[in-house]
Amino acid sequence: MAAKSITDKEIIEAVHRHGSITAAARALGRERKNISRRYKTIASYHDRMEIDGQRPDVDPGMLEAATEAGLSLDTAKHGWRRIERDDGGFDSVFWKQDQDEETLQSKADAILESLRESIDPVAPVKRSQTGDSELLNLFVLTDAHIGMLAWHEETDEDWDTQMAEEVIVRWFGEAISRAPKAKRAVFAELGDLLHSDSLEALTPASKNVLDADSRYAKVVRVAIRIMRQIISMLLKQYDEVDVIVAEGNHNPSGAIWCREMLAALYAEEPRLTVDQSPKPFYCVEHGDTSLFFHHGHQVKIGELDRVMASEFREIFGRTKHSFAHMGHLHHREKESQLMVVEQHRTLAARDAHGARHGYNAGTDASCITYHKSFGEVGRVTVSKAMVE
Repeated sequence: MAAKSITDKEIIEAVHRHGSITAAARALGRERKNISRRYKTIASYHDRMEIDGQRPDVDPGMLEAATEAGLSLDTAKHGWRRIERDDGGFDSVFWKQDQDEETLQSKADAILESLRESIDPVAPVKRSQTGDSELLNLFVLTDAHIGMLAWHEETDEDWDTQMAEEVIVRWFGEAISRAPKAKRAVFAELGDLLHSDSLEALTPASKNVLDADSRYAKVVRVAIRIMRQIISMLLKQYDEVDVIVAEGNHNPSGAIWCREMLAALYAEEPRLTVDQSPKPFYCVEHGDTSLFFHHGHQVKIGELDRVMASEFREIFGRTKHSFAHMGHLHHREKESQLMVVEQHRTLAARDAHGARHGYNAGTDASCITYHKSFGEVGRVTVSKAMVE
């Protein structure tokens, strides 16, 4: 004899009465998986309550907010939804609203339109004089941590978004004025340009809580403005400018959008090149001199020479003088049989994490001059104190 069929109402009532799907299935004499599947097919908690004769009222405040947001709500179709646990209980409640087809289409059209928009490239910058074609000036900026908040009583120095912009732009103005006249410049942003990588002030991998200053959207705006000011200054001074935006541990995705944005923005500038490599290793060749770049979060200083020689085998093989540059950990230098590897200092103050762990390093940055035939031939170091 076939078992008696069970209605939706009977399932709802059994779950309410016994407190879980497992208990309801036992009381109804059915397998749990069958009752669970039936229970989940009921469209919403609102429908379940309606079956049980307990349909809740619509919250007037939510209705008003939804109306102001341009959502079309029908109180006969919208209600409370609950997140169901495996034991039949509920973890949370939220308001579910559906939008009419016209509203959904208009929003979809707006999104598509924004995706179709292209960045209008800036006009090429005129350069009036030419520097020494044998020379290349390397300007290193690393671990700027724009968007970080440091309090001097805790970290010995203050740092915030406004200070970051002022110090970085002034440093480049000072370093450019002190550097020898060269035809070519490399702007190497060696990673962690931003302190955080999303709306949440956390490190992407370890999820460590960060001391953040301001909203992420504002920080991004400031970072873009800083990069554009630096590039503008370099294009006025040099015939050729290479830009590297390295991936760091604080902003791996931020480095992607930054380099792609700069490549699109300066697409019509023949004197500027942006390295768009998605790999965290970068290289510039200048005559018999090769320069390599990596943030330092994935390869240690003692291993980077071999990694770079392998990644850029042809360039390394045909050059005589090789130099690798890193950030992340600051002010160390190691010379091997393959190349000189240097970890650069930062202009930013240390954060609370660094202060609590006793990390100390000077705050400065360098412009290093390389010759096509002789490797490094000069260096200008400008401290943070000089430009504050």
